[in-house]
Amino acid sequence: MSNVSYFKTMPVSGPRSYPRRIAVVGDTGLTYNTTSTIGHLMSNSPDLVLLVGDVSYANLYLTNGTGADCYSCSFANTPIHETYQPRWDYWGRFMQPLVSKVPIMVVEGNHELELQAGNMTFAAYSSRFAFPSEESESLSTFYYSFNAGGIHFIMLGAYIDYNKSGDQYKWLERDLAKVDRKVTPWLVATWHPPWYSTYKAHYREAECMKVAMEELLYKNSVDLVFSGHVHAYERSNRVYNYTLDPCGPVYITVGDGGNREKMAIPHADEPAGRFCWDRQPDYSALRETSFGHGILEVKNETHALWSCGVKGKGVLIGTMHNALKEDNREYFVARMPFHAYKSLFFLLKEEEGRLKEGSGDVDVFTLTNIQHLFGPDRKRGLFYLIIEYL
Repeated sequence: MSNVSYFKTMPVSGPRSYPRRIAVVGDTGLTYNTTSTIGHLMSNSPDLVLLVGDVSYANLYLTNGTGADCYSCSFANTPIHETYQPRWDYWGRFMQPLVSKVPIMVVEGNHELELQAGNMTFAAYSSRFAFPSEESESLSTFYYSFNAGGIHFIMLGAYIDYNKSGDQYKWLERDLAKVDRKVTPWLVATWHPPWYSTYKAHYREAECMKVAMEELLYKNSVDLVFSGHVHAYERSNRVYNYTLDPCGPVYITVGDGGNREKMAIPHADEPAGRFCWDRQPDYSALRETSFGHGILEVKNETHALWSCGVKGKGVLIGTMHNALKEDNREYFVARMPFHAYKSLFFLLKEEEGRLKEGSGDVDVFTLTNIQHLFGPDRKRGLFYLIIEYL
């Protein structure tokens, strides 16, 4: 008989009620790097985990357990692609210390497709996780929404129909129309392949989805978007249609959970992978090839902290992010009314003291290291401020 496990449900919806910490991770798989990432993630004691697709990578294994990074290359003559379901079991047992105590919300990635005999797809994904589809009036496990205190999360499917005439788009319109920003001031969206990534790997792969849905999300003032798929880390400036826009969302790619495939290294603007330009685009704020995860801490209806520290000296709010560069740390994302600038200054001073108290001789944060990009929000009369830890 299995042990009885307990977990804490999300806070009641309201502008002053938030989970303490939300962990965001993608493209996990089950490797040495996965164990490191999940270990660091668990040390942050999150109240909620967002897994942004590509979970077990069971589709890269034959039914006898033999695996390869490129299944079609290594097993080109396989008549039926039956994936290795025990890989899902291994992943579940590994994750049990976390998911038995902390709610985890998942969105499908391309590795969950798992085309099998009878053209069956996404069978393991749809069977092994629970989804609030009915509660959010969705017709599918591929797209749904839920509240976590004052945050409304929208989970979207990139591998089903996303066109304006499809069920998912019509559901999204209805769901966004019901959002009350007085109750859930924060609006966060998640799907697997990123719309804004400057890596050569999967470059503009989700362009059709972006063309179909970006305007709708922009008009509804989505604050943050999390994706995976690209095996690296990248954060955008606020952007809409490839143009810097203070009213656009911040797009964050966290496809670096520990997968068994290669890391994304070349950028589209480098000689090895150049497409249409020869420098990092303005909308790309920071990019880093590494393994890790991030922590979102919503402080109140106007301020949130997104932290992604790195291996080495710097630990930001207890968050570790394994990386190649040991002197880089990431950053504070804030949204604030015009009258809150002075209160933000004192909040930063408070954070500075807390960080230095917890980090000994590590100068993680000083006000002189702040770089900020801000502008008026014509929709809600807000200022946006992005602050990086350098």
